[in-house]
Amino acid sequence: MSLYGSPTSDEFFKNAQKAFLDTLGPKDRAAFSACSSSDELIKSLKELECQTKRIQKRSITQCQAVFKKLNDKLQPYFDALNVLGGADTTSAIAYGAFRVVLQVRL
Repeated sequence: MSLYGSPTSDEFFKNAQKAFLDTLGPKDRAAFSACSSSDELIKSLKELECQTKRIQKRSITQCQAVFKKLNDKLQPYFDALNVLGGADTTSAIAYGAFRVVLQVRL
């Protein structure tokens, strides 16, 4: 308690933390680490945020690599389909269809 009889911010934090943990079962309660103050909690959250950003960045990079590989593999099909899409004559359609068949076979 402070000098004037009201709880300090750390005491208020500890009371709120205890009240929250008391609502959880033993298994869920074990998942939370103990924090002695609100400042310590904020510091832990900032560290967690940094770790999460690194994991997300790694995941995004992996996804980009997969999509790039997929795009590179499908690029010949896109080229062949572009011929079909821009065809004004029967020969362009036939050439595009032939190219698609060749690309599928290879």
